[in-house]
Amino acid sequence: MSTMNKVCFARIGTEECCVDMRDDPECPPDMIRMHSERPVTGEWIAQPDGTWAEKVITLAEQTETERQWAMAELARSDRALTLDFPASSTDREKIMAYRAQLRNPLRSNHKDFPDPAWRPQWPEGVKRPAT
Repeated sequence: MSTMNKVCFARIGTEECCVDMRDDPECPPDMIRMHSERPVTGEWIAQPDGTWAEKVITLAEQTETERQWAMAELARSDRALTLDFPASSTDREKIMAYRAQLRNPLRSNHKDFPDPAWRPQWPEGVKRPAT
């Protein structure tokens, strides 16, 4: 009686992998046999020696993620400033202040930037436009 073996193959330098449960699997083209399956949590990159290394997110990548988030929030909040959006003048002032925080160039100089925990918060009690 044979036991099923899980064999993991991966493309070096990527997260891309496949698991084969046949007795004698062939390695797919452009992939290598890994020592183990990719870990379930986190982002992992296949290394040439058949191991997995946790992906390190660079400051430039984090900064770009925050820039994209702020741009998406500005686009989303555009709808809240249209005349047919149900918001009072006080709500519109709060939304404008929120948008100013998103565009503030000093935001990127904050000691916690680009930590997402430091993102400006949507004004409390103000209806948020749908995505």
